[in-house]
Amino acid sequence: MAANWRYFTRQELLSSGGVLQTLPPELEDNLLLLGNALDKFRAAWGHPIYITSGYRTPERNAAVGGVPNSLHTKALAADCYSDPFDSFVDFCLKEWAGGVGVYSNFVHLDLGMYRRWRA
Repeated sequence: MAANWRYFTRQELLSSGGVLQTLPPELEDNLLLLGNALDKFRAAWGHPIYITSGYRTPERNAAVGGVPNSLHTKALAADCYSDPFDSFVDFCLKEWAGGVGVYSNFVHLDLGMYRRWRA
């Protein structure tokens, strides 16, 4: 199944802090699920969403201080932001079905179970 996203590119979802990551073949379906969810979410939000970190190799995840077994390492999470940021945070907390973590300048969105946190 090929990605057919309107708002995001494969490269955006495979980049972590501007460093392109190599996705293992067994995670392709996960990346498609994440991209599909983000694309629908972007359409509902109605404004550009910028991804700062998508998939991370376990090594990259450790280097950026990610938690072990992060959903980023399973291609099921993305850190992103949009403007106006406060409105974007509110939208994410209300509308995203999985995990939402709010940080000072980005929001972590994942396809894990419903949970909310602020760092």
